[in-house]
Parts: sequence; C-alpha cells; structure tokens
Amino acid sequence: MKPDSIEVDSQTSNMLVILIHGIRTNASYYADVRKVLEENGFKVEFTNYDRFDLIRFLLPFDVLRKKAAAKVEKQIDNAIFMNKGVEEVSIIAHSFGTYLFGKILAEKANLKVNKVILCGSVLRSDFNFANMRHKFDSPILNEVGTRDHWPAIAEAVTIGYGAAGTWGFKNSPVVDRWHNRLNHVDFNNGEFCKKYWVPFLREGKIEDGDNLHEKPPWYLSLIQIVWVRVALRSLLLFVVTYFFVKVALLSYENISDTGVSVVKTVTLETYDECIKDNDQGCSANDSNDYQTPNGDLFISEESKVTFSDGAGLKNISCKLDFSEKVQIETAKGPRVFAKKVTLSGHAESGSGLFGGYSGTTFTKCVATIKIIQFNDGFWSNFVDKIKEIYS
Repeated sequence: MKPDSIEVDSQTSNMLVILIHGIRTNASYYADVRKVLEENGFKVEFTNYDRFDLIRFLLPFDVLRKKAAAKVEKQIDNAIFMNKGVEEVSIIAHSFGTYLFGKILAEKANLKVNKVILCGSVLRSDFNFANMRHKFDSPILNEVGTRDHWPAIAEAVTIGYGAAGTWGFKNSPVVDRWHNRLNHVDFNNGEFCKKYWVPFLREGKIEDGDNLHEKPPWYLSLIQIVWVRVALRSLLLFVVTYFFVKVALLSYENISDTGVSVVKTVTLETYDECIKDNDQGCSANDSNDYQTPNGDLFISEESKVTFSDGAGLKNISCKLDFSEKVQIETAKGPRVFAKKVTLSGHAESGSGLFGGYSGTTFTKCVATIKIIQFNDGFWSNFVDKIKEIYS
C-alpha cells in the first residue's frame, strides 16, 4: 500500500511518463513529480535540453528552437527504446516544453503517445491537434492557472508562441482545466501531481478544477490590444537589433567588411652575438624573414619592436620591413597588409683599450605583430560569433 492508500496495480507498471521542462531551469522541480509518479507505479523518464535562457526563448528565430526540439525528440526516442515493455507512453510538458512537444508531434510522422498533459502552455490556441488525433489518445489535458501571465506575455512580445496556458485552447480535442490563484510554476509539485495527474494518467479520469475561475489581471487584457502588441514587439525588435549589432561589431574586430578577422598575435625574434677583446670591436647582426601561412596577412601598422641590449654597445638598431603589400578597404578606411615581414637587428661594441669592454656583444630584436585571416565573408564570421555565444 502506497501513501494515501493508493494501490499500485499492474496497469501503471506498464505505463511510461516522459517529462519535458520549460526555460531557465534544468527541471529540478520535476523530482517531486517523479517521486509521486513512481510511488504510483509509473515508469518515469526526464528529457533535458539544458538551461534555455530567456533571450533565446524570445528571439524569433526558429533555428534556436529547432535545436532544443531535436534534443528532446532524440531523448523521447531513447526513453521509449529503454522501456520496451511498456504499453502506454504519456507526456507531461511545461511552458516551452509544450512548444517543443507540439513541434515534435507535428513533424515526427511515426510518433505515437497516449495521454498528454500540458501546463503553462505557450502553444497557440489554434494549434492543429485535430489533424493529429492518430498520434495521441484524446483528450489532451491543458492546465490553466488564472495567475499564469507568462504565456500571454510571450505571445504578445514575440512570434511563434501562443497563450493557451493563460486563456486555454477552448477547442477539441483539448480539455482546459482551470485553477484559481495558480501561477506559471504552481503545477509542478507532488501534491498537484497526486491529485490531478495520477488519476488522468492511470484511468483517464479528469478531476474537477475551478469551474468559476477568477478574472485575470487587467494588464493581460491590455496586451491583447493590437497597438500594445505592436509596441511590445517593436521594443523587442530594438533590443534584438542592438544585440546583433553588438555581435556584428565583435565580428568586425576593427578590420574589414570583406570578412577579415584577427586570429592571433605572434612574436618574432632575431639574435646574434660576437666576442671581442680589449682592442678589437665587433658587431652582431641577424635578419629573419617570416611568411604567413595559408594566405594570411600581417598587420603592418600594429607591430611593436623592442631591443634587448648589453652594456657598452653602439649603433643599435632593430628594423621591421614589410613586403608584398596589399591594400584592403576596411570599416576604418583603406589599410595596408603584408604577406612577408623581415626583422633585422644590429649592434656594435667599441674598439680600442678604452673604447669598449671585453666579452660578448649581442643583438636581440623582438617584434610583436598581429596576423589576420580571411574567411568566407563578414556574414560567415558573424554566424560563427553567434554560434560561439550559444554553443
């Protein structure tokens, strides 16, 4: 006998429940839900698409959402494979997880699940479940909290989402169950699961919610007005534009609109020495040529040359010569780059008994210089920077 005298029968032991979480979390709150489900005999599996931040959630780019959906789809397949003996596979999805499940349901031809529970749903109220009835057992249960404002805000400020978690679907094959005073995360706990989800998952029984639900906050009605939505989406567009301009500037790296980017800084060196006696001077000289690999270029005006000397030296010089030059139009106007650079150094010791010293004379020149690299163009560099941020 389990807690609250709930008997576990053989039916639930052949049922698998897969949990899909929302954004800005790794779904630690589902641990309590899992415990209750397992106490009632269900097999439970998590999905995890990592911590999906608010920026990626709001950005109106399907590529970011598809990446998360692909992870969840693969994990659903793995969960079903690892529980081959089960007779039913059911889904509990929360918030952005409802969007991901809806996307998978619509696009995966061979997917077949049994019971589906949505809570805090950001699917549109006109989502076409009716054309997918063969992929699940009707009805789908949609939990609606009267104080859950996030789906309505998501629908208002960006594109692709809906507010079924705030206003309900209000159409078949979905049953909306209303709960007064519940907000976006109040469904994800063991007590709620035991009271409302276990009966539905086990025998399809839909316990009553609050039939006379309270009136939603005034601002939820306000953001349904068209001009308010336009204003909110314009604000989001401004923020997104600012973000991408900032990334674009990072991609430019002060170089060019031709796809040039700084890849590394290198140090070039020369070194030579000579040994003198008291009455004979000597000179140390060295010169090295450097060629950039793979068609890369040196940035001539950003080089720095230093000299390491010893006592008693004269005619000291370090020189950096650029050759095989090319001029490229950049964001800051034309700039000169070079395919080859030569670093040379010279130093002399004095001669005569009092003209110097006895010992080693050496010259060592060190140049710090940047190398640039051509890629497939500015857009390629820009995309690489976005991937770097969200990898």
